Amino acid sequence: AKSTNGRFDVAKRQENGHVATNGQMINAGSAHVYGDVMTNGGSVMNTNNVTGEIKNDFYQELFTVTAPRVTPEIGSRSAIRNGTELVARSDRPANYLVSGVSISGQSTLRVRGNADGSRTYAQLIVNGNLSVSGQGAIQLDPGVFLRIFVKGDVDVAGNGFVNPNSVLALQLYGCDRPKGPNGEPASLGNMKIAGNGGFSGAIYAPNYLIEIKGGGNSDTVFGAVAGHLVSMTGVQGVHYDEGLADGGL
Repeated sequence: AKSTNGRFDVAKRQENGHVATNGQMINAGSAHVYGDVMTNGGSVMNTNNVTGEIKNDFYQELFTVTAPRVTPEIGSRSAIRNGTELVARSDRPANYLVSGVSISGQSTLRVRGNADGSRTYAQLIVNGNLSVSGQGAIQLDPGVFLRIFVKGDVDVAGNGFVNPNSVLALQLYGCDRPKGPNGEPASLGNMKIAGNGGFSGAIYAPNYLIEIKGGGNSDTVFGAVAGHLVSMTGVQGVHYDEGLADGGL
């Protein structure tokens, strides 16, 4: 009732695109925000195009993000380079544990599902960095649900993530960083998403500086983003999908 063929339809737009911070400041810039804007005892700048309420009593507990302990699939690689294929399973999540992911040139990391498009599942735990460059891509088959847990930095350009499924099918988690003596992260991770055609999925990385960069009319984010600091430039639109309430953090 709120989408067309599972995708955002401006004719059915709701006002649930909320923006919030546990900190003091939000700068809405020239963006139109169809929803509420909330801070924790702070202020909001450039509110002319905010349709919802502006509140200063917001606080949301952030969940700890730790990579699950898994036994990798028999025969799976210890690192992912160009042209790799992972296989998702229908009976349980297929588990892959790697030291890093590096996709470049015109190569693709494909997560293959069932030929009939029925639901399959996979988890990818990356102990190091994840990068996509050139015309590379991470491609989900129809019906594939993929969760990625990254302990290092993320730099995704090229054709980025290709997710033909619901936004819940792609969940990208930045794991919590080692803490210093004051209990805060000793250093923040970096996560940059700049692939062609935008992003469809959920990003949850409270210990990461998240940058989402666009540059074309199709550069749109479908889903949700949570981070230590989130900046978006050149992105045409961000649409929260209520289906995300059905799973994930």
